Amino acid sequence: MNYKNIWEMIKINILYSNPQALTSIQKKRERHPDKHFSAYKSVLGQQLFLVLFFLVFYFTLFLAVDYSKSSGYFSFQTALFSIVAIISGFTTLFAVFYESDDTKLYLPLPVKEKEVYLAKLISSQGGSLPFLMPLLSLFIITYWQLTHSIIITIVATIINFLLLLLATNCISIILIYFIGQILVRSAHKKLISTVLMIISTLIALSVVFYLQFSNSSINTRGGLVEMPNLPYFRGFYDVVKAPFSIASILNFGLGILITILLLIFIKRAIISNYFEQFLSIQTNKPTLKKKIKKTTANSSLQQTLLKHHLNSLKDATLIVQSYLMPLIFVVAFIGPSLSSGRAMFASIDSNFFGIALVIGFIMGNFISSPSSFLGVGISLEKNNYTFLKTLPISFKKFLQQKFYCLILVQISLPFIVYLILGIALLKIPIILLLSFLLGVVLSSIIVGELMYWRDYRLLTLNWQNVAQLFSRGSGQWLYMGIVFGSLILGGALVVLAIIVSLKTSVLGVGIGLTIIILALCAFLHYYIQQHFWKKID
Repeated sequence: MNYKNIWEMIKINILYSNPQALTSIQKKRERHPDKHFSAYKSVLGQQLFLVLFFLVFYFTLFLAVDYSKSSGYFSFQTALFSIVAIISGFTTLFAVFYESDDTKLYLPLPVKEKEVYLAKLISSQGGSLPFLMPLLSLFIITYWQLTHSIIITIVATIINFLLLLLATNCISIILIYFIGQILVRSAHKKLISTVLMIISTLIALSVVFYLQFSNSSINTRGGLVEMPNLPYFRGFYDVVKAPFSIASILNFGLGILITILLLIFIKRAIISNYFEQFLSIQTNKPTLKKKIKKTTANSSLQQTLLKHHLNSLKDATLIVQSYLMPLIFVVAFIGPSLSSGRAMFASIDSNFFGIALVIGFIMGNFISSPSSFLGVGISLEKNNYTFLKTLPISFKKFLQQKFYCLILVQISLPFIVYLILGIALLKIPIILLLSFLLGVVLSSIIVGELMYWRDYRLLTLNWQNVAQLFSRGSGQWLYMGIVFGSLILGGALVVLAIIVSLKTSVLGVGIGLTIIILALCAFLHYYIQQHFWKKID
């Protein structure tokens, strides 16, 4: 293989995995015309920072657990973050392998198929690697607790992390390959790819929920977390604690054997057929049609526009990012406590409704993000944006109707999930549950308005892949700031509110928190109304 060619293709595909970097570099060049900016180095720098951030953040979290006596919890966390990494990497791999425009340019060039494939695979790692960093922290802490040997800890961590990275990539590659095989045979390629990616992510999300809520016997005391061991994932624990045990041979050894078989299948059946599969998918692609159609006698203008708003959301990557990823993050952060606290929730006094409202307000921040329907909704119009402004309709009312439609679609799934979890699994008192859901809705609407306004300011109509819209204006960092800011600051606020409630009046604090939340929402909505909605032409 020509490694120089591979490196050049890696640099190109790094930008396809994070295409918004080109816009960022162009803006930097405009501000500093005398300086040289490298787009791919900028992306690598951002990804490296994110990797280090996750590594350090989770390292501090995992230190509180004694994993030498919590093998089940180790296997649970390994499974959880592996699934999240597969889902995250899956969407990036699909975009780079099947939705980028560079592949067809390589066909007449003297480059080998396996060189192109390897370059795309390496450049896509930024999508899943940050979500595997918690496992690197987990391995370091666990192996040190088990052996108290720096050398064994370092060697075992590197080997096992690379094995897990290889396994997650194999699963993602095979998933997108079979989706590609279905797309080859279908005339409705966009619809089929959207449905398949959603189904794959739903299955993974179901596994996460199963892991969280099936283990009702979780017991936590003094840094010890007791949970059942999960097959395969426990092998990364057993191989260090008892490398020659039956459990280690079955789980770790068999896992390596399966990974080798997957690698053989990928080499023989997938890599050698990549160009052929890609060209088959590209062949007979449906041409773009106007999304705004003339109204008929049986279809009013409002109904036509409503259908248009919903049709603009038919993108697999957008649906996964907007709907399912926030739910996975929520489950990843709060799942263990929920699993072990069903009876506790049922016995909480209903006078804590104010604290429930605050928790719901915090959770709602995760729903409306830069990568949600509301965060990119206006830019999804593309060429229709200019076309719509020429129609004899109020463009302001069009954007308002689009916002109402998107916020309803955005909130519906999380609302239903939280409602079912609250009633069926956690047995939360109805007053607390309603307060929590009210907080979720209020926060989602306010943050959604801010994201919608942001999309209007950063309007981008010449995008090729919806992933380009997610990180405009440092969108990834904004989302991470929202997530971790809400968890850290919100968590501190909830703890403070509980302490004050117990020392003073639970009812008084609840009423006070409710008034503050409602006043804050009213103020922010008024501010957005004056500075955004009223200024739309």
